[in-house]
Amino acid sequence: MGGAAGAAGFALSEQGGRALGTALAGTATGAEELSAAFWNPAGMAADPRPGIGVGAAAIHPSIEFSGQRPDGGDAGLDEFPPRLFARFPRIGGWTVGLAVK
Repeated sequence: MGGAAGAAGFALSEQGGRALGTALAGTATGAEELSAAFWNPAGMAADPRPGIGVGAAAIHPSIEFSGQRPDGGDAGLDEFPPRLFARFPRIGGWTVGLAVK
């Protein structure tokens, strides 16, 4: 018979300020912000304005290990994951966009 197991994870789902402010409610249905393209790329065609949005998140974790081997490694490294959203409407009748996270 197996023993007890535990696990944890980290998710960063904030693509933009508006999505964070609404707790991601309705984010995929809107085209008001460029970051909505991450959830629904088709929404880029609904807004005729061109635009570019760039951002990053600062992650500063603090992780402590305990147990028989408390030197389990350094799992608390700082990270700055970038994001880029761009929309170029009406290029030859098409809307061209990019969403990178």
